Amino acid sequence: MDLYLIELITYIFLQLIGRGRYGAVYKGSLDERPVAVKVFSFANRQNFVNERNIYRIPLMEHDNIARFIVGDERFTADGRMEYLLVMEYYPNGSLCKYLSLHTSDWVSSCRLAHSITRGLAYLHTELPRGDHYKPAISHRDLNSRNVLVKNDGTCVISDFGLSMKLTGNRLVRPGEEDNAAISEVGTIRYMAPEVLEGAVNLRDCESALKQVDMYALGLIYWEIFMRCTDLFPGN
Repeated sequence: MDLYLIELITYIFLQLIGRGRYGAVYKGSLDERPVAVKVFSFANRQNFVNERNIYRIPLMEHDNIARFIVGDERFTADGRMEYLLVMEYYPNGSLCKYLSLHTSDWVSSCRLAHSITRGLAYLHTELPRGDHYKPAISHRDLNSRNVLVKNDGTCVISDFGLSMKLTGNRLVRPGEEDNAAISEVGTIRYMAPEVLEGAVNLRDCESALKQVDMYALGLIYWEIFMRCTDLFPGN
């Protein structure tokens, strides 16, 4: 096990800061700096493995992608296996939470929206660079709970447990060869109509899954600009 993770384990349960479909998130400490620790149960091991593998893809470092530190596994005191992802800590929390507490002017709202767009554009871009290669990646569960707000008023995209590498029309995620498993994932409120109707065009799956992400991005725009005081002064 990574030495840093051994140091961290003493501290990870200081504060529960979130709970999602596949695990809980705690605030922890690593080398005396705050980190976020996402804990997956054994039943959600595949989501842990997939998210860790996405973060480990070469060239995944970007200002608008959440910063991954380390991933590991351990036994709990009662003998259960659990899996840990250690991430940079973003004290403002999710965009969903941030928008529930704050309004923004036009410039600040645009900064939020533009930063998410940059992150998604980078995720969707195939990058061959020397000996390193980053495939295009579809997020497949983009929503305001899976976007985190930085102190400078920009955002990072996180939560890649359902994400998929796209290589032309080949999809790279073990166990998801059938059409339903490929297309029918995510958060229902953010699903594109073609996903809800089971009509995703998997003959051009790279374009189709990128379009699904873009639909979700449009709904996030709506959430951001509904909280813009220049558009809605009564907020």
